[in-house]
Amino acid sequence: MTYNVTFPVGKVFDTTKHYQVTIGSVIVTCESVDDVVIDGGNVTFNAAGTYVLLLTATNGQATATATITVEAKDDTPQNSLLSVDFTNAETRPELPESNENATATYTNNGLQLTSSTSANGTIYYNHVFDEVLSGIVTTEITFRINPENNQFINLMFFNAVDGTSPAMGYAIASSGMIQHTPGASTWISQQYNGKTIYLQKGDFEYTIKVVADFDQGISYLYLSGDSVKLDEDDFVLPEEGIYIGSNPFRWSTREPQKLSVGIDKKKGVSFTVAEINVYENNAPVIAEAAADNAEVTLADGTASVQISATVLGADDFTVSCTQEGASVSGKTVSFTQEGEYTVTVTAQNEFGTVTKTVTVNVKAAAQTGE
Repeated sequence: MTYNVTFPVGKVFDTTKHYQVTIGSVIVTCESVDDVVIDGGNVTFNAAGTYVLLLTATNGQATATATITVEAKDDTPQNSLLSVDFTNAETRPELPESNENATATYTNNGLQLTSSTSANGTIYYNHVFDEVLSGIVTTEITFRINPENNQFINLMFFNAVDGTSPAMGYAIASSGMIQHTPGASTWISQQYNGKTIYLQKGDFEYTIKVVADFDQGISYLYLSGDSVKLDEDDFVLPEEGIYIGSNPFRWSTREPQKLSVGIDKKKGVSFTVAEINVYENNAPVIAEAAADNAEVTLADGTASVQISATVLGADDFTVSCTQEGASVSGKTVSFTQEGEYTVTVTAQNEFGTVTKTVTVNVKAAAQTGE
């Protein structure tokens, strides 16, 4: 038997997920031993490539074999425009030039930018792209707010090469609020489920992801990482992160070609950036997907929901649900049984296919007394 698997470089591939025996043990071997680490049934790939694993199972009386072909892909996103790991001393770029009132240093957590506590300081990490950005581009920045920070962080600004007024900008306020600028001197705090999001200082690491449509002048904001505050309440971010919402560009007529991350004429700013990744999205992006009701109750033996989605890079999307008790007609999903249903939204173009799931809870009709 031969199985074909695609797997990211640097992740552990557990062979028991793909080949199981009930008696005896499995021995894993691979000819390309230089880039493969085998520890029992776990295999780690340290370089991109195609690998053939031989699995041998025996119970002392008979032996059986199977092969698994694994394509290990580099973690760097396809169509990468910028990929910087500031924690990697071998590959990270030269430090931005420090000045009297602001400094750049490397720590174990990455690139630390700090301004003086007594005078306003300015310092940026800047990257100029080969050409003006267009189409759908995703930017991911992983960072920490240092305990001593008490001012405004310019986290993600896209500018013209020779300009400072951003086409699109996201920042972190001194309170930890994520803010977006829709216009000159205007900042809008971002909310989730109607509550303001506050990032925390210290050993809390976050990744802000922005999917930007540079042609239409709109961006879609996501957050993942450690716990946050929603107003006064603690909130643990799910592993997959959260979708926060969409925001218009500040100046859609600007020619964004420079990414700037840093401090602008502020004192008492301190934060550390671990990674920056910027990449083009040729395949579609499902920015958000939802049912008009996440919970419905059966009435006369049936219930239904309407699925909506914001899709970039594709003309439309399809809806499917294969569970018993569910049927789909267009964007409408109907149910005849109670339970939790997973609805799949799919979008595709000539470059690829993407999916996103929506959960719908269907409750039985309330019992009425005689």
